[in-house]
Amino acid sequence: MITVNRMTMTSIRMVINNSLKTHIMRAGKILLGVLAGAAVGASLGVLFAPHKGVATRRKISHQANRYVDDLSEKFNEFAGDVNAKIESIRKDAARLAKKEQMKAEDVIADILA
Repeated sequence: MITVNRMTMTSIRMVINNSLKTHIMRAGKILLGVLAGAAVGASLGVLFAPHKGVATRRKISHQANRYVDDLSEKFNEFAGDVNAKIESIRKDAARLAKKEQMKAEDVIADILA
């Protein structure tokens, strides 16, 4: 059985790395936006709070818990998306490797024939 040459493996690695970097950067921007929005919202809530300190702190605590739950849900969704993309890239890489291996075997068969 013929193995895939180094150039093909390098190409496969480059495709995987570029795709993962793009997904991680996109998700990082979304996560940063969510965190910034939560911080701004909490700050404005404290500044414009019409209630006494205890009530305000209780509201902030409840809102923070909601933000944590939302962020946790978004993160789990992101992790699932990344895992699905990684699996897709693995399948594409395996398919490409198999295709290149078949080409190499055909070339060798032609040479030997």
